[in-house]
Amino acid sequence: MANDRIEELDHHRIRITLKNSDGDAVTPNAVQYKVDCETTQTMVLDWTALAASSTVDVIIPSALNAIINDANPYETKRVTVIANYGTTERLNKRYLYDVWNNSAYT
Repeated sequence: MANDRIEELDHHRIRITLKNSDGDAVTPNAVQYKVDCETTQTMVLDWTALAASSTVDVIIPSALNAIINDANPYETKRVTVIANYGTTERLNKRYLYDVWNNSAYT
């Protein structure tokens, strides 16, 4: 499956539904996310808390979607979401999207 593509400095919204191993939606005790650039191996945003819900919206602000190395025509960003529920259960979700470098096109 191809990654979503956005333009540099656009915001990006990701909706994630958290489900247990039986496929049932779960409301976690805690949810957090971080953003990394896979292309440059750079942390873009450290762990940040989200409101606990079975469906979470992760909104990546436009400032976090800046190109890090202007020589790259695009960079792949990775969003990692961790949700803890119950006493020992934990969900790990990863989502990739590409940010296209606006200055690479003239």
